[in-house]
Amino acid sequence: DTTICLDNCVYLEGPPNMVTYVWYEDGVVISSSQSIEPCPIDTTQYSLLVIDQNNISARDTIQINVLPKPIVNLGSPDTTIILGESIELFGAQDAIMWEWYKGTILFSNNPNILDWPTDTIQYKEIATNIYGCTAEDSIMVNVHSFTFDLGPNDTICPGICDSIIGPPDMAFYE
Repeated sequence: DTTICLDNCVYLEGPPNMVTYVWYEDGVVISSSQSIEPCPIDTTQYSLLVIDQNNISARDTIQINVLPKPIVNLGSPDTTIILGESIELFGAQDAIMWEWYKGTILFSNNPNILDWPTDTIQYKEIATNIYGCTAEDSIMVNVHSFTFDLGPNDTICPGICDSIIGPPDMAFYE
């Protein structure tokens, strides 16, 4: 028997120089080649029947146990914040170890992070569960600075009006 993490594969190979190879997955024929590389999503039993040039047959069976990966989901592929705002990201709840990266730099080993990025950056979480299985996800955080200029200072006399024009296409003016 062998154990793998979900989304991993295992290479299985029969003996060389056989006349016939018959691979079974949970009793169903899946291949007639010498080797297979299955990626089961659940614990699965594989058997190999071989026949040599003297018509002698042999059979062996292996069970592949599949362990779950942590569930890592940082949300939509990207998000946008305004310069000065924070971003809070929550790590996998079923993990025991977390690695948070800002770009390629290891940033934190905490389950959750709170940060105030000053430039657009990608955050990536790699989480490890009690079985040693890992999963990762990333999110791009776009940071926009928002500034505008109302023009030069102006001096006016009492009772005289002047126009001040704000930036166009705003959802709200105050």
